[in-house]
Amino acid sequence: MNARGRVYCNLKVFRIDAHGRGRLVREAHNAVLTRGLNQLRDAMRGEAFHLSYIGLGSSGTAVSASQTWGLSPLMISQATNRSAKGARLRTTQQIMEDELNGSTIREVWISMSADAPPTGPGAFARVVIDPLEKTSEFRYVFQFDVVFGGTNSRLACNMMAALAASTGDFTIRIASLMCGRGTAPESIADTGLADPWTMTPIAVASSSVADGELTLFFTLPPDQYNDLVLAEGGVYFDVASGSSPLSVPALFARGLVQPGPFAIEVGKGAQVVVQLRWESG
Repeated sequence: MNARGRVYCNLKVFRIDAHGRGRLVREAHNAVLTRGLNQLRDAMRGEAFHLSYIGLGSSGTAVSASQTWGLSPLMISQATNRSAKGARLRTTQQIMEDELNGSTIREVWISMSADAPPTGPGAFARVVIDPLEKTSEFRYVFQFDVVFGGTNSRLACNMMAALAASTGDFTIRIASLMCGRGTAPESIADTGLADPWTMTPIAVASSSVADGELTLFFTLPPDQYNDLVLAEGGVYFDVASGSSPLSVPALFARGLVQPGPFAIEVGKGAQVVVQLRWESG
């Protein structure tokens, strides 16, 4: 079973004059860095995830996935506002008329911490913009939108946005597997399996990781599900710590068994392998 989540980041920069009138002056699509994809991977394993800081720098070097921070930092500070709406995180940072005057802003990044690696976890996403000459005439608002999608369920996407907007006061983990006979195509609107077995959820037996990817292994014991047809699986997330703003447990992702349905043989169990991957959209 495979599920591929996609995360999209976009930046808008607004210039605000002395009368409070705003104008959109820069707009760019952000690349989610390998560090950011790994932060999402680790969030599925119960580690803290939130996007609380925005950094500004002067480097115009093109973005590459291996970058871990701004290349020529000017400042980094806690976001002015952060909120989640559905599967979208919106976070903003404002620099005032008396900040960074005489500087040329070329890069913007978003992160969990104000600390650069190796002390901190690194930037989630970085973007390069056309040169922005900062003067005392204007203040600027930098607005990041982070949207979660892909083949994960809408419930999972909403939870990831809620995590990103949090202060790290709660964490989640993918905790269990349910199996079923259903063959309907996967949909982001899925809230459960199409035709589930009558069963107790199965806990994760073991796991492995790669960049942006979490692989979970589940064991179906012998003689417990004899002759049942395994065609679909669903992994469910629950709270690992703190209090969730969304109802849990809930479906993280549903997938069809590949290469196709098969019957559980008498005297034999099975291993279900679930690969969950995050990609930059």
